[in-house]
Amino acid sequence: MIDPAMTPGAIKTGMLALRMAVQQERDSAVLALREAEKSPAFDGKSASAPHVGNIMDIDV
Repeated sequence: MIDPAMTPGAIKTGMLALRMAVQQERDSAVLALREAEKSPAFDGKSASAPHVGNIMDIDV
């Protein structure tokens, strides 16, 4: 059973953990985008990333 006196603290801690997880994902995405900008999309022979220029069929 949940102790009513602890509920506000538990909710606040959960919200803080969620906020920190989202911020970490955003930071990781920013770093990944910066690294992607540094590498060329085309190196003259073939695409540097194998998925660049490929058409994918996705069934939903």
